[in-house]
Amino acid sequence: MRKLISASLGFIATILGTLIVLPRINEAIWRLQLVLNEFPYSVTALGLFAAFKRPRTGIGTAFGLYGAALSLMPLVRVPAAIDDMNTMMLEGLGTDYESKIAPEMRKRLVSARLSPAGIVSLPYRKNHVSTLYDIPFSETPLRPLKLDVYRPLLTPGDGGKLYPAVIVIHGGSWAHGDKGGYFAPHNRYLASQGYVVFDIQYRFTTLDQALWPTQLDDIRTAIRWVKAHAAGFNVDPDRLALLGRSAGAHLALQAAYRACDDAVDTQVKAVIAIYAPTNLRLTDAKHNERVVALLAGTSYEAPENYADASPLDFARDGLPATLLLHGTMDKLVSPVHSELLLNRLRATDTPVVLLRVPWGRHGFDVFMNGLGAQLTQYHMDRFLAWSLYSG
Repeated sequence: MRKLISASLGFIATILGTLIVLPRINEAIWRLQLVLNEFPYSVTALGLFAAFKRPRTGIGTAFGLYGAALSLMPLVRVPAAIDDMNTMMLEGLGTDYESKIAPEMRKRLVSARLSPAGIVSLPYRKNHVSTLYDIPFSETPLRPLKLDVYRPLLTPGDGGKLYPAVIVIHGGSWAHGDKGGYFAPHNRYLASQGYVVFDIQYRFTTLDQALWPTQLDDIRTAIRWVKAHAAGFNVDPDRLALLGRSAGAHLALQAAYRACDDAVDTQVKAVIAIYAPTNLRLTDAKHNERVVALLAGTSYEAPENYADASPLDFARDGLPATLLLHGTMDKLVSPVHSELLLNRLRATDTPVVLLRVPWGRHGFDVFMNGLGAQLTQYHMDRFLAWSLYSG
C-alpha cells in the first residue's frame, strides 16, 4: 500500500510539473497552472518526497524526480530574470535612480527580492491603513460609479504633509470585474508604504452597453475627482500615478498618454501597466470578440476606433514614466504588446521599464507572495518611490 502511495504521489508530481511547463490549456486548467508557476517549489517538494519516501519504488522515484525536475523551470530562470529586471531599471530610470528617492521612503522599501518572509507574506501584512468603501464619483445612466480609498496611517515618506496617490483600474476585458477583490491586499500594501490608493470602477460593454471611449472618459472623471478632492485626503494632486491590470492597464496607459486631450487637467506623473494590451489590432481570433464589442467592429470595419484605442499609437516624447510588467507565458495578452510599447518609447525621452517574468502567466501577480509578484514588487516599489517620492 505504501509503495502504491509513493508511486501515486510521483505520478501526481509529474502531472503538476508538466502543467508548469505547458502553455495555457483552457480557462479551468489555466488557474491551476497560474498557481503552480508562482509556487513551483511545492511541486518540487512533492516530487522529492515521492522519490525518496520509504519504501521506495522504481516508478515512484522516476515519476517523482521527473516532476521535481519539471517544476524547477521557473526557479532556474530566477537569476536571469533578476539580472534582466535590474538592467531594465538602470537603463530606464538611470544608474543613480535609487539615490533620488527620499531617504525616509528608501527605508520603507522591501530590501530582498525573494525571501522566506516574502513567501509567507510577512512584508505585505502591514495594517497601517484605513479604508473607505463605495464612495460615488460619477453618475451614469444605469448606475453610479464608485471607488474605495485606502489611506496610510503613517506619515508621508518624504517628511511632508501630503501623500502621493495611486489610482487603480481593474481588468476584466472591459466587460466585467470590480474594484477590490483579489487585489485588495495589494492596495493595502501600497497604502502602508505611504500612498493614498483610489480603487475605481468604470462602465462595461456588457452591463452598461458602453462603447469606446466611454471607459476612458470614466478614468478621466476619476482622475478629476481625485484632484478635486485631494485636500480632503491629504493628497498632492500633482503626484498621481495610474496602475492597471489587463484591460485596466490598457485604460491606464490611454488615460496617461492622452491627458492633454481635455481642457481639464488629467495629467499624472507615472503609469504602471501590468500585462496590458497596447495594440488592439493584434488580438487573436479567440479573444477578438471582446475587442470587437468594445470598438463596435473589427479592425477592418472600424480602423479609426482601433487607432484611437491603441496606446501604442500615442507613444511620444514627454509622457509619464511608464512601468510595464508582463509574463512571458501569458497567452491571453501576448507579451509582444509590452515589447512593442517598450521599443516605441525607447525611441523617445519618456522613461520606460519592462519587467519580464519568464514563467509568468496572465494574472501572475494575484499572489503577492508568489515568485513573480515578489520579484516585480521589489522594482515596482522603487519605480513608484522614484516617480512620486523623489528627494
